Amino acid sequence: MRRNRNEIQIMYEFLSCINDGEVQVSNIIRKVNITYQRLGDLSKYLEQRGLIKINQNGDKTSFEIQQKGREFLEEYKSFKK
Repeated sequence: MRRNRNEIQIMYEFLSCINDGEVQVSNIIRKVNITYQRLGDLSKYLEQRGLIKINQNGDKTSFEIQQKGREFLEEYKSFKK
């Protein structure tokens, strides 16, 4: 049985997903297992803190991980060990 994830784990999964390259929003929702509303809230939170950049191109939304986001991933990986 899978344990409930905390906010940090969800952030890690989201950042890992976009760190692999450009991914469609629907794929992020499916991989991270969050709702569309939660994705919107999470992405705004991470952008405000400088971990990601949200790019709008018409009706398409893409996410770009920033250096601070990569540092978060590395710290989380070392902590998780």
